[in-house]
Amino acid sequence: MNRLEFSIPPFLSVAWVSEEALKHWQPIFKQLNQALIDTTLSGVAQGVWNSRRIRIPGAAVMKLPETAKALGLAVRSTQTGLPGEKGPVFHDVVIQLRHTSQPGDTAGIPDCCVARHNEMQGNARQESIWESAEATPGRKFDTDTITLHGGYVHGAVWHKLLVNPFSYPLCHLYCPTTLRLTTEHLEWMRAESHAGLADIWADMAHWPAEWNASHGICEMRTPVVKLAYETDATDRPFRVRFDGTAWPTHGAFGLDFPYRSPERKRMTDSQSFKNGVDLLRNL
Repeated sequence: MNRLEFSIPPFLSVAWVSEEALKHWQPIFKQLNQALIDTTLSGVAQGVWNSRRIRIPGAAVMKLPETAKALGLAVRSTQTGLPGEKGPVFHDVVIQLRHTSQPGDTAGIPDCCVARHNEMQGNARQESIWESAEATPGRKFDTDTITLHGGYVHGAVWHKLLVNPFSYPLCHLYCPTTLRLTTEHLEWMRAESHAGLADIWADMAHWPAEWNASHGICEMRTPVVKLAYETDATDRPFRVRFDGTAWPTHGAFGLDFPYRSPERKRMTDSQSFKNGVDLLRNL
C-alpha cells in the first residue's frame, strides 16, 4: 500500500440504508456503546483483566474520571488525531487498577500486536486494517482486494460508530489473543445482565461488511449503515471484504457487496400466472 503525503481533515458521514434501519439500530448501538464501556470498567475493577485499552467518542470521556475513581481505577486518555484538529473527536483510553497502574505506551496491548502498534505510531498512520488483513491466515487476495470470512476481530471496522473495546493495531484480524479477550468480554457482558447486547455484538462479527480506502477517504459499508471518514491517503483503492453469513434486521437488498440480492419469485408464484391459470380453467 503506497501512502501519499497529504491528509484530509477529520470528518464523519453516517448514512443509514433506510428509516427502518435507523429507528431499529441507532438506539441499540447507543445501548451497546454504554454497555461496552461499563463492562470494561467493571471487568478491570473486579480482576477479569489487568488492563484494557478502548476507543470511545469524545463526549463519553467526560464521564469516565468520576466513575473510574469510584471503582478504584486509573484512566489515561489520549485524543486521536493531531492537536487542534477540528472534527469528530475520539479517545484511546487505558484503564487499569489504580494501585497497579503502569506507565507506558503499550499498556493494554497484547505482546503479539506491539510491533504493529509501533509501526503505526512510527509512521503516523491512522489505520492499519489493510496490513492486518494482509497478515491474516487464510485470507483471499485479488489485486487490491482482500476477502476474509466472518468471526474476525471487528471492533476496528466499526470504530467510528461504536466503542472499540480493543483499540490497538492488530497483528492480524484473527489475532488469537484478542479473540480470546473478545470471548471473555462477551461472557462478562452476559454476567453483567447484558446478554442481549452481547449476542448482537457477537453476531456483528459475522455480518458482511466492506472497508474501502482511496485517496484519503474510507467508506465502511454494512447491510444497515454506511460510514465515510478520513483515513491514510493512497494512490488507488484498497478494499477489505468480510464475507459474513449472518444478516441483520432491516439489512438492505442490492446487487453489490455487502448487500443481499432480493429473492426472486418463481414465475408460477406470480399473480399474473395464477390469473392466467384461472382464466384457462374458466374457458
